[in-house]
Amino acid sequence: MEATSVEAWSPVDFFDTVVAHETALWGRVDAAVVRACGVRLGSLSALRVIASRGDRCRVQDLTVDLQITVGAASKIVDRLEGAGLAQRRPHVSDRRSSVITATEAGRNTVAEGLAAMEVALGEHLQGTDAAQLTAMTGQLTQLTRSARCRDGGVAVAAHLPGDLAIGAVTARVSA
Repeated sequence: MEATSVEAWSPVDFFDTVVAHETALWGRVDAAVVRACGVRLGSLSALRVIASRGDRCRVQDLTVDLQITVGAASKIVDRLEGAGLAQRRPHVSDRRSSVITATEAGRNTVAEGLAAMEVALGEHLQGTDAAQLTAMTGQLTQLTRSARCRDGGVAVAAHLPGDLAIGAVTARVSA
């Protein structure tokens, strides 16, 4: 259902519009990333978080930054490790925990994936006014922060637009 005027707006219209756009955008960017580097967008999103944290990333960081469960984060790290894109090693001061780092192949995958994302997003957003995109990004970021603070007291992720450019899209865990 598409709202045709400001007067016709409703929360359901907003939800339907955001979800429809997110689904189409995810599919387009995911396909571009798979063609470029052979990993799904959800895996690339996790790998970006890992790479951005250097040698300080834990599974819990993935759960917060990507808004996924500990089980999903652990499985995605297993897949990344199996593909040679990430590695776990014991945490130096907490034997119960491990630190996840991107391998050289993982860092190369991030670079290739980001390049593919830039092209796909550029094509998708071609002709859209930059000021409108900036305003929408700000509004969606604020909605995301508000929801994260409101829902279960989850700490607001440090990596919203600007750092990882994951933005308001919740990363899906996929092989």
